[in-house]
Amino acid sequence: MYLSFYITDIKNKLVFQYLLGATAPSFKHLWTRVQSTCPQLLEDSGNDNYLDHAMVGRDLEIYKYYSITNKLNYWCLASTSKSKGPLDCFTFLENMDFILLEYFDKDKLSIKKLVNNYDRISLIFNCCIEAGEPNVSGMLYVNKIKEAVPERSDLSKFISSTAHNLQQAVQLPQQRQQQLQQNQISRGNSPVEDEGIVPWRTSKTSKHENNELYVDLLETFHVVFEKKKSRLSLVNGNIHGIVDVRSYLNDNPLVSVKLNTMGNDIGIPSLHECVEIKEDDEFSPSNITFIPPDGKFRLLEYSVDLDFQLKKSGIRLNSIGLISLNFQNRLGKDSDEFELSLNIENFKKVSQIDDLKLDLQFNVENDDSNEVAYKIKILRNTHGRFENSVAMGQGQWIFDKATATGTVPVLRGCIEYESGGPNDTRIINLQTVSLNYSYVGQSASGVYVEAIDILSGLTIGKNTKLYKGAKYKTQTGDFQVRL
Repeated sequence: MYLSFYITDIKNKLVFQYLLGATAPSFKHLWTRVQSTCPQLLEDSGNDNYLDHAMVGRDLEIYKYYSITNKLNYWCLASTSKSKGPLDCFTFLENMDFILLEYFDKDKLSIKKLVNNYDRISLIFNCCIEAGEPNVSGMLYVNKIKEAVPERSDLSKFISSTAHNLQQAVQLPQQRQQQLQQNQISRGNSPVEDEGIVPWRTSKTSKHENNELYVDLLETFHVVFEKKKSRLSLVNGNIHGIVDVRSYLNDNPLVSVKLNTMGNDIGIPSLHECVEIKEDDEFSPSNITFIPPDGKFRLLEYSVDLDFQLKKSGIRLNSIGLISLNFQNRLGKDSDEFELSLNIENFKKVSQIDDLKLDLQFNVENDDSNEVAYKIKILRNTHGRFENSVAMGQGQWIFDKATATGTVPVLRGCIEYESGGPNDTRIINLQTVSLNYSYVGQSASGVYVEAIDILSGLTIGKNTKLYKGAKYKTQTGDFQVRL
């Protein structure tokens, strides 16, 4: 049973709290308890969605979920005697993170957005929770939530209208009040009129100035390569793909999206409830048919196993994600130099690489017990800048915000020993390189949207236009090359 919810920033400063009862503790009091009983929850959440939980009392457990998308921590205090287990709580927190993104139609939530909409977020939590449990009566659909918690302008109009009606009710005679109530009942919609065609679509007919339907395909790839002489071999790898849709269509349209998987096996994807499944229960990515919710929603998620894909089609191992990496050690007259080179492919659909950064890790080969003090000196750098880390043996090659495709950046450096210099049995080598970057215009696996069609249910007027399109983005998750 849930007792309270909290949202904090990455430094655990309170942004929002929702208390289900008078006995639920404020975050200030709860935080004091967390610091003393479960300090492990104070640790940095890292770069991935982070889950953890701990006991903070005899019958109390605290759950923590870190959203990498929004850089926010979601906390839940629950009763262990009436709890369904960690998975239930973590799933709910993850869903709330996604519901807020869909409700505000954002790719990322800012702290300012949450603070300025404190009242509406409280109402959203109120819609999603009933008697301390998730509300499974259809309120977890974002369009249902939007009906119950309207936009700020609509909410203010509703409050003003209610206040005006109350004022009139006080002033009118009792007989007149009864007459108004009867008129309101007679004008009220029937249950059939209030019922939507599908539960995830608003029961009110959508009215958009133009009809718009956009598909966003995002792929995140995780790969680990091992360098053997001049070749790279894949240790493990996979691609995680999501297909988000932004739908602003009038009426109740039936939509078809056709994905071309380019021979990739996307396994059994996770589908939104709106996707129609045939009688034989087989899903075909080449014909995804659905009646879309109004606004942003996640159509499907899929995964590509690169280990399996390699055996089937022979992927070029050093070019997943448009950038291939090569590095060498023991260069120069004294064998104390190293060099990294990147080959950024020239692809007509991708104009630039965004936020490119390399993390370098140096290790002492054949180390004896004596410590070696050294630093990294850069001899040649064609792009960006190099920064030594406070920790010895680490550094970052940081590029500009945007790096043009079709370039070959090179970084060459050497090891400067401050004490315990090199000898025949102890040499400093560049051991591991991790890459981080993203780009727009192409998916890592090559999967793309072949067609977007409106099959039926959409009426386009003389002054109404139909806009549709697809956008692709690729980003790295864990991308590591090591000796």
